[in-house]
Order: sequence, then structure tokens, then C-alpha cells
Amino acid sequence: MASSLLLGGKAGVQIAMANKMAKSGIGATAATAGLQIAELGRQQEEINRISSEQKSDRVRQAEREIGMLRVIAAEQGEGPGLFRQLQELAYFEGKDLSRLEGNRKAQVDSAQSSKVAVKQGAVNEMNQIRNQARTAKIMAGLDAIGAGVQIMSDRAATSKVQEASKNKVS
Repeated sequence: MASSLLLGGKAGVQIAMANKMAKSGIGATAATAGLQIAELGRQQEEINRISSEQKSDRVRQAEREIGMLRVIAAEQGEGPGLFRQLQELAYFEGKDLSRLEGNRKAQVDSAQSSKVAVKQGAVNEMNQIRNQARTAKIMAGLDAIGAGVQIMSDRAATSKVQEASKNKVS
């Protein structure tokens, strides 16, 4: 009977431990996911900063090239060749800026997808922790029920033995 009581107490401790471990695991998972998401956000900001600098550099380079073309035009006179060179310069400038923006957007989108994956991974891990805790609690509950059944069985057996001995004595 004492061992049955111990099993019942053990079940209570197991339930408390399952709750504590689940809370701790979920907290750790949430903290880790938060740090990863913050780092991805920082990377997105860095991508935007670098892209902005690259675009600025490219615009300055184009302005220098336009300036050189103006100097040439002033020395040689304006003509169809200069107009064609300005058109080409503008075309390639636009292509370069478009390419830089496309690369920036792809990198930011990739980081955003990583954020979503981190969030989903954290949710999945938290659900797994909750399920493990729920299973541990159910098992502990079943142990407690088993201990209760054992106590009742022991009492019934003790009552039968006591009644049998009373009947013998009478």
C-alpha cells in the first residue's frame, strides 16, 4: 500500500516536472527564434544600406561620364555621336540600377523567407514540446490511476482477510 501511495506522489511530481520542462523548452525556443529573426532583420537593413551605397556610387559614376561627354562635346562640338553616347549611357545606367535593385530585392526577400521559416520552425518545436509534456502528463496520470486501483485492490484484499479471520474466530 505504501508503494502505491508513492506511485501516486511520483505521478504528481512527474506532472509538475513535465510542466516545468515544457515551459522552459518553449521559452528557450521562443528566445532563440527571436534572436534569429532579429539577426535576419539586421541583415535586411545591411542589404538595403549596401544597395543604397552601390546605387549612389553608380549614379556618381554616370554623372562623371556625362561630365566627360560634355567636355568632349564642348571641344568637338555637339553632334549625333554625342547624342548616341548619352542614350547608351542612360540605357546602361538604367540597366545597372535595375540589376542592383533586383539583387537587393532578392536578398531581402530571401531573408524574409528565412524569418518565416524560423517562425514556423519555432512553432513546430513548441508544439512538439507541448505534445511531449502532454504525453508525460497522461502517462503520469495513468500511473496515478494505476496506483489508486492498486490501493483499492489492497484494501479489498485486506478487508477479505480481516473478514475471513473474523469468521474463523466466531
